[in-house]
Amino acid sequence: MHNDLALDVITFKVANSYKTNYETKENDSNKLIHRAYFKSNVLIVSDAISKDYSQIDTFVIYICTEVFVKVLLENKEYELAMGETILIPASIKKLELVPEKKSKLLEVYL
Repeated sequence: MHNDLALDVITFKVANSYKTNYETKENDSNKLIHRAYFKSNVLIVSDAISKDYSQIDTFVIYICTEVFVKVLLENKEYELAMGETILIPASIKKLELVPEKKSKLLEVYL
């Protein structure tokens, strides 16, 4: 629909690698890509961790890319298996992530 706009931002140069490098610190948000319109992090979760989103005023999306994680919030438990996604409303400021075993999530927010 907006081909002219898409052409303005496409890089046609061939690169040696298209992989985005990031840290792999466990149980922490590892910066993947941060841009003006969104931020994405990789979380490698090996132990239960608490997340505090009181400093941001936006929803958070978790995408499970490896294994299985339980998301605990407001006295509720949600299971997130590989390939599944959950949207955490902006009104939720604290939650806990509990992995079945070492798991990987993408964390995306504005």
